[in-house]
Amino acid sequence: MLGLNRGKFNVVLAVLMAGGPPCRAAPGSCLYEFLFPIEMQNVDFGLSVESPSFASGSPDGASHMDCSLEYLADLVKEKKDLEMFGDNFQHVDRLLSEEISRVRGALFQTEFVTEPFDLPEPIGDVVTITEKIYVPKREYPDYNFVGRILGPRGMTAKQLEQETGCKIMVRGKGSMRDKRKEEANRGKPNWEHLDDELHVLLQCEDTENRARVKLRSAMDHVKKLLVPAPEGTDELKRKQLMELAIINGTYRPFHKSAICKIFDFLLNRSI
Repeated sequence: MLGLNRGKFNVVLAVLMAGGPPCRAAPGSCLYEFLFPIEMQNVDFGLSVESPSFASGSPDGASHMDCSLEYLADLVKEKKDLEMFGDNFQHVDRLLSEEISRVRGALFQTEFVTEPFDLPEPIGDVVTITEKIYVPKREYPDYNFVGRILGPRGMTAKQLEQETGCKIMVRGKGSMRDKRKEEANRGKPNWEHLDDELHVLLQCEDTENRARVKLRSAMDHVKKLLVPAPEGTDELKRKQLMELAIINGTYRPFHKSAICKIFDFLLNRSI
C-alpha cells in the first residue's frame, strides 16, 4: 500500500505544478521523503514535457476569458517584462493588472464570508475599534501562521479585508520577515507591539454599532485560519503554493499524460 493518502497527494500535486520540489525538499531531505515516498522517487512521470495550452476559444490558447494557470503565469511574466520600459506603457500595465486580478480571483479566491452579514443603520459618530487575537505558537511552534494569514504578497489578508471591511495586521514577536530588523526595532517608539506575543490585530473604522458587526465577522474567520488543517488537506495552502509559484516565475505546467501517469501509479500501488 503506497503511503500517500488523498490529502497528501493534493500537496504533492501542488508542489509538482509549482515546478517540482522546492530547495527545502531536495532529494534525501525529510520533506522530500514526505512528499515523495520511496516508491515514487525513481518513477518517470514524464514531467519534463512541456504541456500544451489548456485554454479554450483559440488555437494558441490566448482566449480573453481563459482562467487557466498557464494564462495567469503568462500574464505575470508579461507584466514583469514590461517593467523594463518604465512608465512608457501605463495603459498596457493597467490592463495587465486588471486581467491578472480577474484571473487570480477566479483561480485562487477563497470565499471567507459565504453568507453576507446585515449591517444596521449607522448610529452615532465614526470611531475606530481594534481587537486582538493571539496566535497559538506555543501549541504549534513550527506552523507558519504568518504566511497562512497574509498569503502570497499579502493577498489572502487583502481579500479578507475586502470581505469584512476590517484591516488585518500581523503584529508581535515573529511578525517581521527580517529578524535582524525586528530585533533592531524592538523597544523603539511605534514598535511597542514587538514586545507582545505574536497576534493578529483587527481594526475597523465605522460607527460603533456597525464596526462591532464587521469585527465579529473578521474575528470568526481569522480564528478559523489559526486552526491548522489536517495533514495534506489544507486547500488554502495548496492555492497559496500555486499562486506563489506563479508570482515567483517558478510555475511549470503539467503535460496531461504526466498527470494520468501519476494517477495510474497511485491507483495501482494502492490495490
